[in-house]
This record gives sequence, structure tokens and C-alpha cells, in this order.
Amino acid sequence: MKSSLSMFLCLIVVLHLSLPTTHAIVKMVPVGSKIDFHFNINFFNISYVFHQPTSVTNQSIEFQIEIKQKIKDMKLLLVYHGMTKNGTVSSVLLKRQVDLCSFLRNTKSDRLVKSMYDYINARSHIPTRCPFLPGCYYMRNLKLADIPIPAFLPETDFFLEVVYFSGVRSETMVELRMYGNKHEVFGTHFAPFMFVFRIPCGTHECVREGKVRFTYKHAQLLSDILVIFGTRVELKNSFKIFNVSYTFHNPKSLTNQSLDFNIILKRDLADLKRDAKLQKRLLITKSIAAIQLVVSYHVVALNNTIQNALLKRSIDICFFLRNPRSDRLVKSIFDYIKQRSYLPSKCPIPADTYYMHNLKLADMPLPALLPETEFMVELAYYVGIRQEITASFRLYGKLIRLVAVGTKMESNCYGKLVNLSCALQPGLSPANQTLNCDIEVFREVREIKLTAVYYTVALNKLVQTVLLKRSLNLCFFVRNPQSDRLVNSVYNYVKKRSNLPSKCPLAPGNYYIRNIRPSDVPIPAFLPESEFVLEEVFRSEARHENFLEFRFYGKLLVAVAKKIEFKTLSRTFNVSYKIHNPKSITNHSIEFDIDVTRKIKDLRLTFLYHSVTQNGTVQTALIRRPIDICFFLRNPRSDRLVKTVYDYVNDRSNLPTRCPFGPGSYHARNIRTSDVPVPSFLPLAEFILELIYYSEVRGEKMMEFRLHGKLVRLIDAEGFVKVLHAPIRARLPALALFCPHFLVQLIPVLSKIVVKHNTKTINVTCTISNIGTITNQTVTFEMVMFQRLNDMKASFSFHVVGLDGDSLDHIISRTSECVCVFVASVDGSIRLVAVGTKMETNSYEKFINLSCAFRPGLSLANQTVNCAIEVFREIKEIKLTLTYSVVTLNKLVQTVLLKRSLNLCFFMRNPQSDRLVNTVYKYIKQRNDLPERCPVAPGNYYMHNMRPSDVPIPSFLPESEFVLEKIFRSEVKHETLVEFRFYGKLAFVKLVPYCTEVEFISKVKNIKLSTTYHRRESVTEQSFDFGVDILSPVRDLKLSFIYYSIAGNGTVRNVVFKRTVDMCFYMQNPNSDRLLKVVYDYVRQRTNLPKRCPVPAASYYLRNIRPADVPVPAFIPEAEFIMELIYRNEVKREIMVEFRCYGKLIRIIGRI
Repeated sequence: MKSSLSMFLCLIVVLHLSLPTTHAIVKMVPVGSKIDFHFNINFFNISYVFHQPTSVTNQSIEFQIEIKQKIKDMKLLLVYHGMTKNGTVSSVLLKRQVDLCSFLRNTKSDRLVKSMYDYINARSHIPTRCPFLPGCYYMRNLKLADIPIPAFLPETDFFLEVVYFSGVRSETMVELRMYGNKHEVFGTHFAPFMFVFRIPCGTHECVREGKVRFTYKHAQLLSDILVIFGTRVELKNSFKIFNVSYTFHNPKSLTNQSLDFNIILKRDLADLKRDAKLQKRLLITKSIAAIQLVVSYHVVALNNTIQNALLKRSIDICFFLRNPRSDRLVKSIFDYIKQRSYLPSKCPIPADTYYMHNLKLADMPLPALLPETEFMVELAYYVGIRQEITASFRLYGKLIRLVAVGTKMESNCYGKLVNLSCALQPGLSPANQTLNCDIEVFREVREIKLTAVYYTVALNKLVQTVLLKRSLNLCFFVRNPQSDRLVNSVYNYVKKRSNLPSKCPLAPGNYYIRNIRPSDVPIPAFLPESEFVLEEVFRSEARHENFLEFRFYGKLLVAVAKKIEFKTLSRTFNVSYKIHNPKSITNHSIEFDIDVTRKIKDLRLTFLYHSVTQNGTVQTALIRRPIDICFFLRNPRSDRLVKTVYDYVNDRSNLPTRCPFGPGSYHARNIRTSDVPVPSFLPLAEFILELIYYSEVRGEKMMEFRLHGKLVRLIDAEGFVKVLHAPIRARLPALALFCPHFLVQLIPVLSKIVVKHNTKTINVTCTISNIGTITNQTVTFEMVMFQRLNDMKASFSFHVVGLDGDSLDHIISRTSECVCVFVASVDGSIRLVAVGTKMETNSYEKFINLSCAFRPGLSLANQTVNCAIEVFREIKEIKLTLTYSVVTLNKLVQTVLLKRSLNLCFFMRNPQSDRLVNTVYKYIKQRNDLPERCPVAPGNYYMHNMRPSDVPIPSFLPESEFVLEKIFRSEVKHETLVEFRFYGKLAFVKLVPYCTEVEFISKVKNIKLSTTYHRRESVTEQSFDFGVDILSPVRDLKLSFIYYSIAGNGTVRNVVFKRTVDMCFYMQNPNSDRLLKVVYDYVRQRTNLPKRCPVPAASYYLRNIRPADVPVPAFIPEAEFIMELIYRNEVKREIMVEFRCYGKLIRIIGRI
């Protein structure tokens, strides 16, 4: 313990720099306001001292701990709550449950807890392993400002809860709760900074002269704050009970507005609810009254008209004074006012003179739910049984947001060897960000090891997957840069912009890295289009210590337009538009010219953003905003999402900035979709942006605008050069001057094709066109078959050619089972399912006996797993470690893609604590009789009829072979209870319709029909040919389209959907019904039927209609069905044609 303490002895040095600077200090410190502490006196006797000096950076806590009994088992629950300024909302931002005995044996098992443990351990005398023996211990000088703060925690009020409990005894031992807030310590322009740094110096305290080192963690330079700005005050009161006067100071100042009130109370105010006699007395005499308060918060809109109350509270003043916590929202404001006033603290309230002074509006706590708009807040006081209004106060104003500036970068250095300071300068755009670093080396460094890790981030930034990892001896690499070509591409870029030495050893001195632009760094072509984290750790292997850590987070999304639809539905607007450079990604632009023919006083907008699936049939509205344009033009900050688009368009147009507007001509020029800011939560997919303008007064639509496009990620052109062959590279730098960004797309460039064929069976000729180009190469094959082939298999291999041009590195190999059944379409009926190949179970029979049966079933989609479980002893706690590994390279390599460690007892009580595991848990829970909470009693349990194909599969899992491993352990006894492994693969499954019977009947004399079947028994090759002879023109045609789902052994029909369509209108407007369009588009390609009415007399056909190729919407159930199409003549009120397809939906796995 003494040696560990000596390693962490440090001296705190405060250095003031009075030089002009444009940087802010980047230190986030917690500031405590209150501590609640409880402990079990049977085990502990604990006392603490909370030092709260005026300086926020010098707060500290000391603990004296006496352990009375030997403690063999202890667990820690750490919960961090983020709170709003008024304390009304508490959100769990961080939660950790740690087995302390296990953690002390392996402190690296939880890096977040370890960072705090290392700090506390250096300043305390506490046990370092289990069991904890009786004795006296202490923790001294725990300074809150020095405790490491994770970078992802926001700058808000917080509530930290630390609970120590026994898992065996299931009882709480110690509870600590700290309330406080976090501050960023920073300076302003041309002001002195205060830097705090520590230098470990072995067992002695010392001071090192030199540069200051610091930790940069997600710091904000200015806080993002909403403040109240008052514009007008109204006060009315009845002089029978109150006489109130007020003064409004500094009405034109943003941050110094204040209100003073003087109140003269002429009568006593009593609590009627607590004393029934007072109610009778009030009826006789009017010397005593009771008071209630109604608080209303209104949003002001529509030319200063007041909307309905957004927030309303009715409060009994006397009850509230006895129980201030009964309304936390009102209490947050009351606590602020109470500190600046002379007001009574309980009822009855005697007649007297009271005051409230220096109530600064900018300091008032605000709930997070209030919008950034104009407002009116009203306070109405009611007195007596009749509840007459005796005083009313109204404050008119608006909420104003102060500017926020932020960045994200992390760097840590350990001051014995190296001191690093870095600054990330945002620039005018994401493409112009620059990174500058200053490095000071204190001692000669003879050897350095670098570990570089590249993570892809998914699942709302919760899952990081290691995509690339490199471990290098830097001294060897600097001498031989070609030893790692990937790292060398980045090293060459950095080397040109730094004065770093080119060989080891690294001499003491000052070095720099200047003007590193992330957008200019070469990007390898195999990296996916996703968010990423780049982590670099520099380490000394001789000293076994890290001396530098660096992390960089990044992404870039842009919108690419594909099609524009614009409709003017009113004579009020005349709009024309023009598209420039439609094939360019970054230079695609749009121009609009708008003529308004009359004065517009009322205009509304519906703003919709749809995400389009792969087949385009399903559109999900991710964003929907109804907006009053006139109100929005006065208050653009009322909707921050729409404001990002509005600000961009407004800078490039002469559109009006307030209502009413027009008549007149307006324009918008050079609207580039790639420059419009894209919110980070939008998925990387195709989209439709829809803007519908309408008049609320006239009840009519005026304009409709739809932009079809997709979101893509951009990477600089220099990264694209790396994927092209050498002869083309020389031409690209000049091209990059005119078009600096390319869409990252890996494309093959052919140099030669070799075709070999069996001359007895087939003759193949091949030609390559435009062989000297990159993107316009085409290949033409001509094949002559001499024999009929009933069976064919294909082998696909991908090889990488070595630098010498001869060596071949085998990368991919595929052999298809049968080319004839290959299905290449992907639509909404396709999803990933799990298909099992093998299962292993191993149980340790002291506690549990597990036996499982894996039944393949009649098909891959019907595999089932049944398990019988016998528990011999009561199990009080279970820990589950779940690992999902992807199998690659001919089943020899397993890569861990996902890993979870859970306390099952806690999870069963709180299934929402892990949403990913909960999706599988819900499915299993419906098919077993296992207990729903701990302890698990001895007995027999089962899990029956679990079908792997029905288990929900997360979308980020790849289509590959996998191993799912579950290990159940008892942490108290340190024993494994059950091991379970499931081997399988993820494959695509498609729902294919199969028709068993078809009816195509004509009910009139002027239409003749015929039907021909082809390959009737085949599921995927079944097809139909239909003939239609019309003897006289058809002028009116309506369609009833009904889809039935059959259940109950064919006895029950459920209508899944029903459509009635005027076909004459629909053929001219196929987009009017998107569901029907799925089938219509497929049939339209295989028929010669006319595209509009009337349908002339002639012979028509529908050929090669294959049910397996028709896209199936995702909401249709997997069951037998009847699809019914009835064509009617509404004028003659007669049925013309009836079509019915009787069939079922069948799953096809692994043939997509």
C-alpha cells in the first residue's frame, strides 16, 4: 500500500499566464452542493467532512471508516443522473454495477471505474482484496476538481448515487448521494488563464519547470443557456387585501433585467384545509382569508395572439409552504425568490409589509421543456371561499439562447516523458478543420511502440466495432516506412507538416505538428461509410507504461438529389425551377423563381422527411413538422431543425422575412443540396423531402415540393487516388482542383479477360469496350449453347495480385449450389434469419442439469430447440456473459463482434436496462416456465419450441456464419454453472407467393379471357400467361383489390387490405396508390394493355407473370391467402371480370 501511495504523490502547481490568447481552458470540474450519507451500523461506523471553500476547484471530502465485521462479499452500484436547472427531471446518463471482489482482482475489467479507483486509492488506506478485515481505514483529500470526468457527460446539474450492498445477504450497507453541478473552468480573450497540472515524482514531491500539460475532453467554450428577456409587465390587485407596487430595472439589458416588489398585506391569511373552524369563522367575519395561486405559461404566436397554456399549476400556498417538495417545478423558482425576499415561511400569514428585491430574470431557473419563443407568464392569486381574484401579475417576454461552441477530441499524456497539447480548430466548414499539436520531450526516448485502432460506431454510438488494429515498433517503422503501407500513407502526410525526427532515439526538445486537415488525410478504400473513432496509444515497452493517448472522432454526411417534383395548385403562386449539374454530387444546385400574384396574409407549411427502403415501397416519416410560416419568420428559433435549412436558403435568396408579403417576384439561387446541414440522427439511406404549403383560412393547398435523393458520405479525392491504378493517378490532382470531393465507391478496372469454355457444350466470345477509361468500361458476352443443360454450378474466387505481379493471395471463394435457383431481387419481404448447424451444452451438476434437443425440422425455417432444466440447489445470483462471434476464413478464425456481461437477477427485474438482450429475452420468455426473478428455486423447468428463424436479428449483424456463446456463472462461489454454444449462419429469407389455383372469369359478352400455366408445381419458376380479347371499347373501369389471409384450416378469412380504385384515373396517376403500384409496375412491364381510357377493342396479353417475382409488402402475414381482383362498370352497374389467386406464402432461405 505504501508503494502504491508513493507512486501517486503529486504537487499541484498553479500557473498564471497574462498573455493574450484565443483558447479557453478545457477543464470540466464537478461542484458539490449537498451530500446525503447512510450506512448499516452493524457493519460500519463512518464519518465524513465535506470542505466547501469559496473556490470551486478546492472542494474536498474526507472519510473515516471503521469496519466492525469481516466482509466476504460486496457489490457496488454507481448511478449518475443528469438533472435540469430546476431539478424537475432526472435522467440516468451512466449506470454501473460492479462486483468489488472481482474488480479488485482485475481492476482493468472496468476502465471507467478504474479511473476513479486509481485516484481514490492514491489518497486512502483501504483494503485491496477480499475479504475485508475489521479495522480502521480512511480516505483523505478527495478533491472533486481532480476526479476524472468522462468526456460524454454533459455540463448540467447532476445527482451521483453510490450504493454498496451484499449480494449474498441482499441488504444495503452504504448509501452515498451527492448533488451538484459541473462547471468548465476557462478564461476569456486577453485574460489570464489558470492551468492546474500534476507531476508524479516517485516518493518525493517536486516541481517541474516547463510547459503546462492538460487534458482536452469534449469542452465547450461557451455554455448553451436559455435566459429570460422581459418586454412588458402588468400588475393588478384588489386594495382590500393587498397593496403591491413594483419596479422594473434595466428593461433594455439582456442579462441585467431585475424586478423589485413591495407588498403590504392588510389581513391575516390562514390555512382553511387544516382548520375546519376557520371556514365557519370566515363566513361570519372577513378578518381572515385563505390564498391560492394559479401559475400559467403561454406561448405567444400569430401576431401577438396568446395560445393555450403550455404549463399550468394550481397551488394552495399554505400547503406548499408546509411541503415545498410537493411541486418541484414551483419549488425551483420559490427557492430562488426566497433568498432575495422577506416572505413568511408558514401559515397563518400575519398582516405585515413584505418585499422581493433584485429578482434577475436571466438567473431564474428554467425547465428544459420550454420552447425558445415569445411567452406570457401569469400569476393569479385567489382569496377566500368564493375564490375571487385579488392580485394578478403578467410578464411578457421571450427566451433567448446564448451562443454555444463545441468540439470533440481526447488526448492524455503522462508527464514523465512527453507533454502534448493539441487544438482542433473547426474552421468555416467541416472540410477546413485543422489540428495543431505541440510536443515537449523531457527525456531521451530510445524505443516507442504504437497501437493504432480504428473503430466503426453503430447503434446510436453505443457499439464500437474494431475494424482495424495495428501494433508497430515506431523506431523500426521510421527506418523502414514501407514495412506497413497503410500506416505509411498517413505517415507521409504528417511528416510534411511537422519537424518530428526521422530516426531513434528521440532527443529531448520541442516538436510540432501543424495544419493537419482531417479531410486531406488519405483514406483507405476498404473503410466503410460510417462514423468512426481513431485511437492511438504510444507506449514504452521497456518501462511498461503509456506516455501518450490520442482519440479522434469523425463523420461527414451530405445529401445528393436524384429527382424533383413541384406542383403549383393555386393561381397565387407561379413557380419555375432549374437544375444545374444534375450528375455531380457536390456541385448539384437548384434555382427557383417565384411570382406571387396577391398579398399573402396566411401561409402554413407541412415539413416531412421520409426514409425510403431498398425497394422504394415503404416510406417511414422520420420528421414531421407543421409550421406557421408567418410565426416562424418572426421567431426562426422556434424550430431549430427547420431553422438550419431556412438559414442556408435565406442567405441565397430574396424571400420575404415577415408577413404579409407580396405581390412581387422572388428568387433562390445556387441552392446546393450537398451544402445543406444534415442532422446526425438521419440514417444513411434514400429519402424524400416533402414541403406542402397551404392556406388555413382558405382551406386549400397552394404548392407541393418533393425532393427525392439519398445521403452519402464524402471523402477527399486524395483518398480516392489510392484505389486507382498508377497510370491514372497523374491526372487526378489537377481534377481535384475543380472537384475536391468524390463519392467513395470502390470500382473494378479491367485490364484483361480470359475465357475458357468446353467446345462440346458451349461457345463463348467476350469483348471489352472503352478499356482505356475508368467508369465507362463495358463487357459483352455472346454464348452459343450446343446442348441442353439441366444442372449448373458456379465457383467464384477473388485473388489479390502481389507487388511482383505473380503471387496470388486468395481472399474470397464461393460455390453456389445451383445457378438455376439463384434469386437476385431484394425487397421488403426479405430479412435475415438464423439457421443452426450444431449445438453444444455443458452443465456442472452440482447446481444444474441441462439437456437440449436440436431438431432441424422439415425445412431450415422450421428448426426448433427444446431444453429441459433441473435445478438442484437454490441459486441466488447469476451472471451471464454473452458473446457473438463471426466465423471467417474457412471457419478457422472467429472475430468477437458483440459481447455483453449481465447480472441476470438485476436484468430480470429491469429488462429495459439492455435493449439488445431484451429483444431475445422477450421471445424466450414466452416459451418457458423459468422464474421471473431471483432466487431460482430448486425444481424442473423447460424451454420449448424455440425457432431460431423467429428470433429478432439486429440489423448491424452481417450475413455470415456465427457462434453464439452463453456462460452462466455464480460470482459468489466463483463457479461456472452452464455453458451453451450455438453454431449457425445468418441467411436471407424471402417470402414468395405460390398460387395453387387461379380463376380468371369474364362476366360480360364483350370480353373473352384465356389462361395458360407454366411449371405449375415449381415454387420459384411458376408462371402464367393471360389472354384478353375486348370486342367493344371499355370506357369506364373500376377495380376492387382485396387480399384475404386464410386461417383456421381454411375456414376463416381475414381481410388484410382492401382497395377500390378508378382504373381510368389510376393509369394516368400510378403514384396515387403506392401499395397497388408495387403490383402494377411489375405487370406493366409484361403486357401490351393501354395506359389510359377508353380501352379500344383489340387482343391483349399478360405474359410470363411469375408470382415469385412480385414484391411482397412486409406487413403481409406468412399464411395462405386469396387475392381477389374484381373489375366493374359503374355506369352499367355490372361486374365485368373476376380474378382470384388461391395460394400461400412460402419462405425461401439462403437463395436470395
